[in-house]
Amino acid sequence: MTTVLRRIEPGSLAKVYAAVYGSIALLFALPIGCAFSVMGSSGEMGAFGAGIGLVAIIAYPIAGVIGGFVAGFLTAFVYNLVADRVGGVEVELDDLDTLDVL
Repeated sequence: MTTVLRRIEPGSLAKVYAAVYGSIALLFALPIGCAFSVMGSSGEMGAFGAGIGLVAIIAYPIAGVIGGFVAGFLTAFVYNLVADRVGGVEVELDDLDTLDVL
């Protein structure tokens, strides 16, 4: 069955993007933050250097969530404008009852 995706709810896509971007940022923040903490605490900056790593572990995912939310909202908004003028994306879907899963 072929259907056409004509509209994406901006708030819905924004939440999905926020979750994905935040998760990816957390995956990168953990090793980077740990490395900053180790390098910073062994240098002249002491506890302040280690604190930079902790801030990175907290700030990266927050920035990822905020950036992802904005990107998702803008993506859906622009898609809706374009889809109104040129048509939506054709998507082929299968009915679960007709699939041979096992």
